[in-house]
Formats: sequence, C-alpha cells, structure tokens
Amino acid sequence: MWLGNSMKNLLLIVLVLIGSAWARSPYSPRGGRAYGQDQYTNAMITIDYEHHEIHEGAHFFICDTITLGSGDSVMFAMKTDAGPKEVHLAWDIFGSKGIFLEIFEGAGITWDGANATIRNNDRNSATVSTVDSLQADPTVVSLGTRIQVDIGGTATNPASGIPGVASRNRELILKKGTVYLFTITSQAASNIIGYCGQWYEPTPKD
Repeated sequence: MWLGNSMKNLLLIVLVLIGSAWARSPYSPRGGRAYGQDQYTNAMITIDYEHHEIHEGAHFFICDTITLGSGDSVMFAMKTDAGPKEVHLAWDIFGSKGIFLEIFEGAGITWDGANATIRNNDRNSATVSTVDSLQADPTVVSLGTRIQVDIGGTATNPASGIPGVASRNRELILKKGTVYLFTITSQAASNIIGYCGQWYEPTPKD
C-alpha cells in the first residue's frame, strides 16, 4: 500500500505518542518488571484504602493516656460535619485493669469541655479534619441512643489484674451532622488507660 510523505509523517507521530504513553504506563515493563512489582518476588505491591487515605492527608487521630480511679470515667463528645465527607472511625483502648466502654449516638452536649487535639497521620500535611467539635468531659444534657457496649477485662471480675481491652478494627461510619458520646469507665483503682481513636474522611462516590 502506497503512503504519501505526509501520511508517513502522521503515522510516525502516532507511533511515537503511543510509545511514550506506554513508557509512562504503570503496566509497562521496567527491567522485566511492571511498575508496582517487588524487585525480588515480582509480587504486586498494593496498599489498602485506609493506608491510601493516610497518604492523601485525610486520616486523623487522637491518642493519650489517663489514670482513673474505680468508677471514674472520661468522656469524649464528637460532632460530625453535615457536609459531603464521612467519618470512618476505629479505636483501641487499653487499661491496666478492667474498663467499660459505652458509645451513644445523638447525644445532647453543652460544649464546655476541653478541646481535644486532632492530629493528621501525615505529619507533613496541613489538611485539617472536618469534625466540627471534639471535646473531653463536656457537660452531658442527654445521652442519646446507646449503640455499643464493650467490657474490657473479665466480666465477672473486671477489677482484677487482667488488662482491659476495648477495640474496633472494623470501622464505624458515623452519621453526618450528629453528636457522638464515648464514655470510658474504670473498673478498678489506679487504672492506667491508653486510648486512641483513628478515622479517615472520604467523600462517598455515586
């Protein structure tokens, strides 16, 4: 088939563009491997979505320790934003002795507590959380609906020396524009409690 010079030049340009796109493709070979493959095993390197949110600067946390006496509690009230982003929350709570965790949805709060410091998991990111309010030990007007209870330690003797653990790795997607109350109660004297709440804030896709 005969091609004029102009057609040959056009075909050459197309081939160059295709080759350039292939070179930039994540599936193009590099030293016999595709991009994203481990150099020793050729296994594909992937990360889960929550890990991706950390890289995007949209993953946040509060973590601290507190010592409580028997029957004493620490409370946290969180108000989610009504905008498009959602709060996907998980937590880990550890006590040197027994602990009791309750979570209430739709609580009534007088926001007179201490503002908790929300930190970004990407310490290089300036992105801030969409959470409207997060306070420790505010005045509780009404509890709302209790949606979760967790006993850490032994149910028959939570004040024993067995450490208390209350955690949730399967994220809880919080309602938008809603107040949540988290209450951690010590079941023993001189109970050293470490707590960590972590969440990311994606925008749901249609």
